[in-house]
Amino acid sequence: MKKENHDNRIPIYLVDAFTDEPFKGNPAAVCVLERSMATHSLQSIAAEMNLSETAFFCSLEEKPLKESNIFSLRWFTPRVEMPLCGHATLATAAVLFYDINISGSEVTFETKSGKLIARKDKKGIALDFPAEKSVPITPDPRLLEAMGIAGFKQAEYGARTGFLLISLLDENEVRNLKPNFETMKAMPTKKEIKGVIVTSRGRAPYDFVSRFFAPGLA
Repeated sequence: MKKENHDNRIPIYLVDAFTDEPFKGNPAAVCVLERSMATHSLQSIAAEMNLSETAFFCSLEEKPLKESNIFSLRWFTPRVEMPLCGHATLATAAVLFYDINISGSEVTFETKSGKLIARKDKKGIALDFPAEKSVPITPDPRLLEAMGIAGFKQAEYGARTGFLLISLLDENEVRNLKPNFETMKAMPTKKEIKGVIVTSRGRAPYDFVSRFFAPGLA
């Protein structure tokens, strides 16, 4: 009989970000590490979780986890490591504040995108992320066609992240998009576009709606 190696167990949380209802919002897996692990191991775990992002965090301080407030943080899709992820960072902060119940109300994450801050207050969790300087751009008509976008209000490109932001006229247009992912993946672009964010103003109680497409990183 094979003896189990309990030392290899890693606590994993499944968190729905941006919602207070079960099975809504944006799901992320959050893994609590006692020590750093090889990148290929993290990638294998993320592939098994099969979510848009799996977050891995580890304390960077020589103190009990509940007393720590500085952590390393990395994010993986099922295929690649990401330099930045908002909803998985929020999910990680929620695990620290509400499940692990750390003693502080602010944490610092050391990441490939620099230091990120999460603060807990009476309204919830606030994230302090680096601002992205974007520039107006005219999207490739072939990309718009592949995404099913007939018209848009404006488009901006962020060189640091490689993300293209396209604002549409109505939230129903955002919700009803059915992109051709294979065409998007095969399409050469003048700029390196790692992902496309499509957004519009929302109807109450929501300020806006948005969807993110990155078929090359899935």
